[in-house]
Amino acid sequence: MSNGANVGVLTAQPRLETPIAVGLQGTFSNDVALSGSVKLTAEAGAVVSNVKVTNAASPDAIQLAGQFASVSITDSSPVTVVSGTVAKMATATASSVVVKQGAVVTSLISSAGSATLSGGGTVNGNVTTATPTSSTIPVIPIPIPTPAPTPTPSGGDRGSTSTVAVSAITVTPSTMTLTAGGATGTITATIDPSDATNKNVTWSSSNTAVATVVGGVVTPLTAGTATNTVTSVADGTKTAMVTVTVDEAVTTITTSIGLTNAIATAIAGDTILVSGTLGSAIADGYTAYEVTKAVTIKGLSGNKVYGTFNLKADGITLGGLNVYSRGGGSDSLKNAVNVVSNSVNITNCAFEIGNKAAVGGVANGVVIWPYGNATSSLNITGNTFTGYDVTVPG
Repeated sequence: MSNGANVGVLTAQPRLETPIAVGLQGTFSNDVALSGSVKLTAEAGAVVSNVKVTNAASPDAIQLAGQFASVSITDSSPVTVVSGTVAKMATATASSVVVKQGAVVTSLISSAGSATLSGGGTVNGNVTTATPTSSTIPVIPIPIPTPAPTPTPSGGDRGSTSTVAVSAITVTPSTMTLTAGGATGTITATIDPSDATNKNVTWSSSNTAVATVVGGVVTPLTAGTATNTVTSVADGTKTAMVTVTVDEAVTTITTSIGLTNAIATAIAGDTILVSGTLGSAIADGYTAYEVTKAVTIKGLSGNKVYGTFNLKADGITLGGLNVYSRGGGSDSLKNAVNVVSNSVNITNCAFEIGNKAAVGGVANGVVIWPYGNATSSLNITGNTFTGYDVTVPG
């Protein structure tokens, strides 16, 4: 069926064993009602606001292919999505829904709270099993409201209707940053004007591997970026988008287990929070901390660390630490920091050496090895050095 702009309600009710094929082109602003045995295909560029399914002749009798904004199953009729995407599907009972491999139902809701799913396609971000009876996946229990009866016009208004069109959709917030595997976020969509006749919307994500969105609730899955789009059911040209950034999950380790143990336990990307006083100014109160993974060691207010940091991996960050180094001869405690890598960040730290004369020898702040390594990419800014022969000799 071509050139279907505002054609009104389309009802297909064949009673055949093989579904009759119906192709839609153009815009269908009213319900497309299906029953019996029908394979309905939304051709490229077709805009179909809602498909209403009832009284399917048999399993696999109602088949959908293409892009559909909304599908409503008003009884227990089974539906098969052969290909394409259904943005929102609502079932009145625990219907049987078959979604073939490669097809997608972005949001499935049910007044019964569940639906029997199969076919190998994707529903609510989950891949269904291939066989029709192998699994039941719970879905969001939302009742399907019964449409109010249409009042009978009277007098001079007989036969006339009044529809307020959607003029725009706005969203809050416009951007969102979440953590993989962490808390969800919520997008609020506002329809303009407020008295629009049809305020229903659908939600979709450009990258469901990064984040999914159902009813405006965003679930972060893996690090990356996804664009979540809300679309008016009444007018598919009215949309709004939210850019969602999902960061890698970061593990924070405190020095309650000791800084040496915290460094040993951490993996690349973790943050170690340093609090309190670690070590002392006596001869054996200093520790050489060997850092061999790309971690962040961050000092909290009032922290004190007695010792030396030996940085032996790219990507290490030291920030906000108050380091008291021993100095002295040629051992590992001679300098405040030894850099044996090509890229580190040392920012906003305070380095201080006490009685340098008591231990003998020179005492340096940050030393890059090989000494003066010109290939290093170092960010050493905002630090203070007190009592050292040389602060950053490399």
